[in-house]
Amino acid sequence: MQEHKLMLIDGKAIALEIGERIQGEIAAGSLDLTLLVVQVGNNPASTSFIKMKRAFAERVGIKVALEQLPESVSTGELVRLIEKANTDKKISGIIVQLPLPANINTREVLDAIAPVKDPDLLSSESQARFAAGESEILPPVVAAISQIFDNYQVAIDLANIAIVGYGQLVGQPVGKWLQNMGIDFALITSENENPEAILSKADIIISGVGKPGLIKPNMIKDEVVLIDAGTSEAGGVMKGDADPRCAEVASLMTPVPGGVGPVAVAKLFENLLALSLSGETAQ
Repeated sequence: MQEHKLMLIDGKAIALEIGERIQGEIAAGSLDLTLLVVQVGNNPASTSFIKMKRAFAERVGIKVALEQLPESVSTGELVRLIEKANTDKKISGIIVQLPLPANINTREVLDAIAPVKDPDLLSSESQARFAAGESEILPPVVAAISQIFDNYQVAIDLANIAIVGYGQLVGQPVGKWLQNMGIDFALITSENENPEAILSKADIIISGVGKPGLIKPNMIKDEVVLIDAGTSEAGGVMKGDADPRCAEVASLMTPVPGGVGPVAVAKLFENLLALSLSGETAQ
């Protein structure tokens, strides 16, 4: 019987490499970049994501300005705050930490971000450019997955690919990215009657549901490449969509935490740098 070999993807190591590259470019160009982070309320998962972003920014020499607002803030107040930041020359990019409370119109808030200051690609205008294949940057999670595939030499053009979940941060942008490259994939949502039939045939699974232990080892085939971009918090611990026992079956797998997350954070700041450089050229 052949011994099972698993390679766990080291997202922190990839993020460090990207960070060194960003740091070098910032130093070489004597750039002064500031990312505005807008947080509403005090969601613990959001706070922990912001902490990760701040730590990375500090390491590479980018400033982070945090605007933390109470849950009682209105959509209009948030839009005005973003519109002001759009015209502030000291602010290089703006991100809104999601999810926002139910009383706020999230789409209206995200659409207020000027594309030149939208490193998350969450405004409708940025998303339309990306969907049309006209964006010079990729959404951070997509860019992270692309980088992981490059680093670990995963060939995706002829693989059976399954995307689990169709949310706006993982499933939708990953699907658009594959479509833009002419690569077919199967999509699994809560409406699929038999998701196991699709999962069991997949060579590559990309999941972003945010439901702990959703993917079980008996659902996937041997040597599968499992990219787990689903994050949820259970009792103060970050968990992914894949049951940890999937490691006994997969050939390549992203742990949660420490897999896609750190790379996506690094890619956010790489996008910020790219936008600020293209903004300078455009001026």
